[in-house]
Amino acid sequence: MTDWHDYASKLAEEFAYQNTFHDQKPRLDISDPKVAPVLFESQDFIISPDVFEHVSPPINQALENV
Repeated sequence: MTDWHDYASKLAEEFAYQNTFHDQKPRLDISDPKVAPVLFESQDFIISPDVFEHVSPPINQALENV
């Protein structure tokens, strides 16, 4: 979820990896799975550095979605 470009490019070389963003495409909002349901249903792992501190409270729904 919005990984640093250099980090994301290295992951993309090794995995079927897709970087996502909150403010541009491909958009992923962990608080609302309806925004991109296909992304929610297709991930084997999620990397989320510096994400949860930006989720509006209460963050329970975001944590459950992940």
